[in-house]
Amino acid sequence: MKQVNHKIPLPPIDVPCAYVSVKAGATVPIPGKRYHSARIDVGLSYPCHPEKIDDVFEKVRDWVDDRMRKEYEEMTGEGSDGQER
Repeated sequence: MKQVNHKIPLPPIDVPCAYVSVKAGATVPIPGKRYHSARIDVGLSYPCHPEKIDDVFEKVRDWVDDRMRKEYEEMTGEGSDGQER
């Protein structure tokens, strides 16, 4: 399994900051391998101004959900709707 690190531009922080973290994980079967599975874990922590926590949470959660979906599809060969790709 590959680990990918992406550089994401950080907002200028000129006041005390908060961090928003979202993590998702799933154990998925490996296609063609009976009784074998693999673990997918995706997470992102992002600094933000304290008054922006809810907005940043939505964006971070959407990014994690999208990345998790892509990793799941790549590993299993099917989409989240159960259809083969």
